[in-house]
Amino acid sequence: MNPTKRIGLYAENGILKKDGKPFSALGVNYLGLFYDALSRGFDVRRGLEGMEVLAEYGVKLIRVPVNSTYNLENLKLYFSHRDEWFGVLDEIVGKAEKLNIGLLCSFFWSERVIPEYFGEEVGKSMRDGNSRSSEYMREYIREFIGRYGESEAVWGWEYGNEIMLEAQLPARAWKDERKLFGCDDIISLYGRFVDTIEKYDRHGRFIGSGDAGLRPCAYHSYKEDSWQSDTRGQQLEMMSVLYPMEGISWHEYSNTVMRLNEPEMMPKRAICRFDESENEDGIVYRTWAEYMRYLKRTAENIGKVAYIGETGFTYADASRRLTYSECRAMVDAISRAALEEGFPLTLFWNYDPYTDEIESKYDMSGTGWDESWNERWTVGKATLDSVREYNRLIEKNFA
Repeated sequence: MNPTKRIGLYAENGILKKDGKPFSALGVNYLGLFYDALSRGFDVRRGLEGMEVLAEYGVKLIRVPVNSTYNLENLKLYFSHRDEWFGVLDEIVGKAEKLNIGLLCSFFWSERVIPEYFGEEVGKSMRDGNSRSSEYMREYIREFIGRYGESEAVWGWEYGNEIMLEAQLPARAWKDERKLFGCDDIISLYGRFVDTIEKYDRHGRFIGSGDAGLRPCAYHSYKEDSWQSDTRGQQLEMMSVLYPMEGISWHEYSNTVMRLNEPEMMPKRAICRFDESENEDGIVYRTWAEYMRYLKRTAENIGKVAYIGETGFTYADASRRLTYSECRAMVDAISRAALEEGFPLTLFWNYDPYTDEIESKYDMSGTGWDESWNERWTVGKATLDSVREYNRLIEKNFA
């Protein structure tokens, strides 16, 4: 690591920093930026135009997969069309540099496709550091960082997406009560990921998990294979056990129109109840601000950084077309909480330049990625306007 130069984001004693100062910002997920180009004959022009739109709205950072582990046929393109594959990534990184947008590069979004390609059992491929899947992952990280590791646009690394969430389920929640992989398998996987990143990234950038967070039963599922709710101390212990990286990602949404009159309140489904009598009914947080405060303080207690890798307003229960003001109020509640709490990183789901709303439906049914939007959507315009306004306010606070 070069001690005289820090590129992108990095963590110090549980504080996320950039350029020597504590950092906070709102960003956006861009799931299809690389995926869509692979599916369209390596044509990334529309995706790059989307990056320009995000820059116009003051988006500081985008979370983007830099591999294609959702789709086996797309993954095969890495082996058969490597020049075109990296040609697309060259354009994405180059565009980010020109626009001064940071990239949170997320490597392995699916736990199943890589083992499928190599004909390996999922859990065994995770445990075995000498599996062909593990060897491929190490080589891809080495190749990617070797190509883009000096780019000012690369702000951080992330393993993947919500892999630990499935592992935290008790066995009886799996088909035929047979777990394909467990927490220990992913701990091994995460450890190798962190070691490999640290080996090749000489600038010591921030490393995040990409997970959705801990289930209320994470400890008891891990220790006893049960659904019993954890105490706060047990959850704190699980954060240390499960995540060797410095960044612990959480995913949470304001996903109901039932909160239109109280946008600062989280949906009841999202309200965490621990097995503790010291909290009223075991409830630890009810509002977005309380949620972010809990995540931030809990992570800092173990020298980690909590960040929200996915959030936003979705409305599967809508029975009419929602207005801009309604959508904006729901998104602003999240943005405002991030501002008030000085929360490090909050990333809204999900920009998709290709998607159009299905006019016959009132929910977020679209022609692209699930629950996605762009500036043509009411909720998309509201989200981007909120990001622009609150990033300005956050920047003033952190100046």
